[in-house]
Amino acid sequence: MEGDDAVEFFEKFGREFAVDLTDLDRDWKFYFSPEGVPLTTALLVVIPAVALAVFLERFLPYLHGMVALGISGLLWLAVLVRWSKWRYKDSPQISIKDLIESALSGRWTKVVPQEFVLRVNKPKFYDRFIA
Repeated sequence: MEGDDAVEFFEKFGREFAVDLTDLDRDWKFYFSPEGVPLTTALLVVIPAVALAVFLERFLPYLHGMVALGISGLLWLAVLVRWSKWRYKDSPQISIKDLIESALSGRWTKVVPQEFVLRVNKPKFYDRFIA
């Protein structure tokens, strides 16, 4: 569940079971991605795939451009999926048990592991250029 679907679910969950979701709101970014695809993510997918397609077309001249683009797109998508699984392998997940515990206690009880918070909030190389 991501984006607006997650927002709607937890709004209803909070109302239905009278759960204070303040702590979940604070930690929201550790559980859910925003709705839609940011431009940077789209470029991260498109540019390498096109570059790989150009490379394939140059070294395999019998390969038609659209076929090269399809092959490179699938290869790059496989790399991104593999990288994503590795990167988020220890990301916190919300289980039914967490929902039940929160409903019984009247407040959000799940705690994001501190080492995960530190890793996600670690300054990135490009942060110095954005500020």
